[in-house]
Amino acid sequence: MTRCPSGGWFTRRVDDRLPSGRVTFAFTDVVGSTRAFAEHGERYVDALRRLHAMQAEVVTEHGGTVLKTDGDGALLVFADAASALGALRALQAAAEAGPPSPGLPHLRLRAGAHCGEAAAVDGDYVSFAVHVAARVGATAGAGQVIVTGDVLEGLDAPGDVVRLGSYRLKDIDGGTTLWRVAGDDSPPRATPMRLTNVAPARTSFVGRDVELTWLRKRLAEPCLVTLVGPGGIGKTRLVSELAEHHWSDYEGGVWLVELGPLREEAAVLSAVAAVLGLRGTAEVTRVVSEICQRGEIVLVLDNCEHLVDAAATLAADLLAGCPRLRLVATSREPLSLPDEQVRRVQPLTSAHHDGSDGAAVELFLTRVAAAGGDAGGFDAGTRRRVCSLLDGLPLAIELAAARAPDLPVPALLDALEHQSLELGRRGGAARQRSLEAVVTWSLDLLDPLERDAAAVLSVFPNGFRPDAAAHVLSEALGPPAGSLAAGLARRSLLDVDGDRYRMLETVRWVTHRLLAADAGLADRAHQALYGWSRHRAVEIFSPRTVLDDVLDGDLARAMQEALEWALPRGLPDCDTMLWLCARYSEYRFADPRLVHLCRLALDVSPVGTPAAAAAAAVAARRLGGGVATKERRATALTATEAQRLLERAREGTPAEHWRAAVSIAFAFASSDSELATVTAGEALAVVDANPELAVWRVLTLNTVATTLDMANRLTEAEATYAEALAQARDDDLPNERDVVASNLAELLLEMDRPGDALAALAEPPSSTPTNYAVWLALRAEAELGCGHRDRAVTLAREAASRLRTVTTGDTSYAASLERLEALGIS
Repeated sequence: MTRCPSGGWFTRRVDDRLPSGRVTFAFTDVVGSTRAFAEHGERYVDALRRLHAMQAEVVTEHGGTVLKTDGDGALLVFADAASALGALRALQAAAEAGPPSPGLPHLRLRAGAHCGEAAAVDGDYVSFAVHVAARVGATAGAGQVIVTGDVLEGLDAPGDVVRLGSYRLKDIDGGTTLWRVAGDDSPPRATPMRLTNVAPARTSFVGRDVELTWLRKRLAEPCLVTLVGPGGIGKTRLVSELAEHHWSDYEGGVWLVELGPLREEAAVLSAVAAVLGLRGTAEVTRVVSEICQRGEIVLVLDNCEHLVDAAATLAADLLAGCPRLRLVATSREPLSLPDEQVRRVQPLTSAHHDGSDGAAVELFLTRVAAAGGDAGGFDAGTRRRVCSLLDGLPLAIELAAARAPDLPVPALLDALEHQSLELGRRGGAARQRSLEAVVTWSLDLLDPLERDAAAVLSVFPNGFRPDAAAHVLSEALGPPAGSLAAGLARRSLLDVDGDRYRMLETVRWVTHRLLAADAGLADRAHQALYGWSRHRAVEIFSPRTVLDDVLDGDLARAMQEALEWALPRGLPDCDTMLWLCARYSEYRFADPRLVHLCRLALDVSPVGTPAAAAAAAVAARRLGGGVATKERRATALTATEAQRLLERAREGTPAEHWRAAVSIAFAFASSDSELATVTAGEALAVVDANPELAVWRVLTLNTVATTLDMANRLTEAEATYAEALAQARDDDLPNERDVVASNLAELLLEMDRPGDALAALAEPPSSTPTNYAVWLALRAEAELGCGHRDRAVTLAREAASRLRTVTTGDTSYAASLERLEALGIS
């Protein structure tokens, strides 16, 4: 049956011996045929006739058959895919070369092919593969040949092919992966299939570029990757970003299996099967088969922590059966499988090294604006402080940002600092609706002893080392609990930060409430913290100890927490602990909580033990302000109060008496020189009367000399400094020697004796970098006084550089820098 060559249907039988079995079908079509017919008329008809003839010749040469033609289209049949590819490429090359004769229009072809099972009946085929081939051919552009993966399967050398991704074809369920085997890089004329079940995000993705890059790099090859971190850190959002924007990188797409709502281990396999669209009974073999058929696929097992054994078992089975699988797990602990690559997702940073805002601040300001708040109302310091208090935890930042429009900035900051801001929201998974729910979810996965251990460790307000954790846990819960910190870190309830553990403040908020709800446990935890802090304080409180080497912020804050509990109870060695806290504060930063503890010591001392009175005297050292800048500042204590505290301390041990006296002397050196010098003399008398305190004689002499210096009794001060320096050398006390030498040199410079100052500074400090920086500054001043300007300038520049580093957030050594800058040589 034929119609006129100008158009319409005509069918002819080319070959009755058509292939059966696995057959490759191809469709070709003239691009823009309607327009060409309208513009060229009979010349188009002639060109089409010649194109069909050329097509039949090429197809026949490659062992194929032109089964049908339909106007400007044709259905081609091949017994094997290799022949089909060869014919289609040759056909496009010939068509692209130009019209078959001069004067005829240039007709360009599109072509597509697909393989499938088929049997020839009466010279025709009834096969679904024919319909798929037609749909694939329709996706091609002029000069292109596009095929399905079935055409390429099994070919040793398919030639130059480009994977285009998965596309939605009319009336064909699911997505069809298309490949281009000829033609330019114009995209297919089809809608890309979204090969992921992750819904598009409704909020912006902030930060995590490094983590996303790392993840994509790992997923370039089959692997198992586990993203580990506490709840709210953004693990799910990270894999969702991968799924939403990079699913097309993988032939089978990215599919997320949400395990959070599940409660039974057997449900894990069923959840995976459901995401993959498998109906009926879930079996590992069926899931493995489905994954293998999809090719390169990323499967995400999200929130594995409560079903970690089942998730690990299934992951092992899938990896063993699916050689091209990329498996990603998110969990609060690793799966502990061979070849597992673990990435611990870290909090967002508040500031970059160059001083610009970090991703945490960007997220906070973005979410504040989205909540209708004034993002511009937060200055740089405040917004970074907010994010720091929230640990850079994305969920906590978003919850706090949602509350920002309801509170003035100072009130928001104050609520966060006092942990009184309720961070919650409506909607979403119950375990993600509030910060408390997130942490409670993790705590509920622990056994009772582990849960108590987490609560006990919340007494540490900052970082703590493994030995501290082991001591406090053993004392509070018994020896078996001493090793539980490592397990809590594995479950992301503790961070490992170098040589220490640290509980995120956002985790501590909730865990500490758990502790407070159990009065007995809270008492045992604080008793254990006090015991450990007391032991460390007594251990390191020695003039032979360079405190800068052993006294850090973690220890100082732990001692402060212990003092809060121990001071009202009048427990031993509170004065030693408070002394060390004051020492750390003087040399590092101004600490409001220390001032509170000092006040607490003052409040309890009248009814407490002599040790409490001594602690109050140590408090006077801090509240009095000391002599660091040689400014006369009003002390927080009156002379009468100081005398009362000293009388109380005299009832205690010689050590308590001495510590109170030397602290009061230091505290009043700049405001009441008479009280200071008398009390310093009393401290020295106590030392000389008690051989066990002889080790503190150098420190006491230095305090005596300081009070004399401040009282303008310079000659006596010089002699006392010299005595202290000589004894420090004899007793081999490097830190005391360095401090006394600097004090003596400063006095000599004030007396306009730069040469003697140089002599006092002859020996460079060996104790701490800070002491060395001060020594450089004084040495520069002395060299300048002796007329050695070039030497002075060199020393001053180095000293200024060091002092600007050590005085960050510090007031004690700022005076040295100010003094140096006043010389105009730094």
